[in-house]
Amino acid sequence: MKRKNFLLILILFLNLINFISAHKLNPKNNSNFDDVYAEGKAVFYRIVQIYSQWIPLEQKDREKLLRAEKTLSGLYEHLMSFYYFVAQLEQKDAGDSSSLFLEISSKMAKEFLQSIPRRRSRKDMTPLAALVTSTGYYSRKHAPQFRRWLRPIPRSYRGQWALSEFEVRDIHALYKGKGIRMAIVDTGIDPTIKEMRVRTKVRKNLLDRSKPKGEKGKFPYDWEGHGTSVASLAHQIAPEAELMIIKFYEEETMNTVPPSRWTGYLMAAGVIWAVQNGADIINLSSAYKLDNRAMEAAARLCWENNVILITPMGNAYTEERRNDIFFPASYPWTIAVGGVEKHKEGLSIWRYSTFGNYVDVSAPARELRVEVPSYRGMRRLSRLAYGTSMATSFVSGASALILSALDEQVRRELKAEPGKLFEIVRGILRQTASNESLGLPTPNPVAGYGLINIAKAIDMAEQISDGETDEGIFDF
Repeated sequence: MKRKNFLLILILFLNLINFISAHKLNPKNNSNFDDVYAEGKAVFYRIVQIYSQWIPLEQKDREKLLRAEKTLSGLYEHLMSFYYFVAQLEQKDAGDSSSLFLEISSKMAKEFLQSIPRRRSRKDMTPLAALVTSTGYYSRKHAPQFRRWLRPIPRSYRGQWALSEFEVRDIHALYKGKGIRMAIVDTGIDPTIKEMRVRTKVRKNLLDRSKPKGEKGKFPYDWEGHGTSVASLAHQIAPEAELMIIKFYEEETMNTVPPSRWTGYLMAAGVIWAVQNGADIINLSSAYKLDNRAMEAAARLCWENNVILITPMGNAYTEERRNDIFFPASYPWTIAVGGVEKHKEGLSIWRYSTFGNYVDVSAPARELRVEVPSYRGMRRLSRLAYGTSMATSFVSGASALILSALDEQVRRELKAEPGKLFEIVRGILRQTASNESLGLPTPNPVAGYGLINIAKAIDMAEQISDGETDEGIFDF
């Protein structure tokens, strides 16, 4: 009997070994991962060293690349921490085999060299330095000096005009976004805000493998404030939605140089990671003039997986830029949001909101009370914010309320077909929006289908859940 048990255990053990050997490359379940990773790293630096001798570069940059493993220590780890998500998405026969990993390492090296600008963006910064900075390599990640560890959002902040104008408090009697996971892909978050800390269940810092300015840390600390502000506004609209915080940008350093394709890869990786980790809604309050293939693929991935990607039209502070095309808002797989402002006579289009035939709906974009990081040294812990980033956050919170108003079984059924739930939500937002108060036709390139109406959107979601209607929701 004991012999049979021993043989059974031995067979199970051998089967386990065979499974591990045949399994896809994964640092958690493959003992060979470290070897493959080291080989990929060697391939990357070898290609950088060889190819840098043949491309036009400043001598200072060439010398740096020839010794890149030392002069740019950690560059491979940093780039791979987000480029891998993008490269894997582009592989139709997606797999984590060692050959695929080495192929990605090689491709990453060549693409990095191709990305080096041919001219200086700043007098004190070489083209290579500008590119490396745009990837977030020099981001700051040491723990802040907190003024206080936990602080509540003051109730007075919730009395801002937009909550009253859109009847948000009345809606909260029925729906608060419970059961919906909302990803904020931005600059991080201040962890001291009590209500948001409780709601933040998942977080990711895509810059945590880079060379830091300060001690190395994994938490997505928000050093600029944009991510915290965006998240706090979305939380005010949908206070029971679960937050997923993903940091892809660091204002202090990355804003000092023009964005590169690698900035776009970071943003795309944040979106891809959110989809892979169960986001229902992704708030991406970013607008770039760069048409990035990775971000386009990430937006399509959202649509296919029925993850609602909401993004701003962009801000134009000069008249000649009002018609600029911004990405990812112009991709058909996103919900593009324009801005409105309130004045004595009523509501009108926010003066700096950009135009385009791809705008879906509009939302408040001026004088919105939001939180700021407590460690920025500001006297106040809130500010009045403006921009289509804030309008996007407002629509993200509203979308969380719409999803929570849809019956869970109905949501599952809609998710079974690629793009179906996404188009239902977009259709609800469009059909219940109105341009009447703005004095514009519907649709138009300024406000799209108009100013969102959360109460009407909730009613339509309830009707769909009750099986009363979904006809005409795609007719535009």
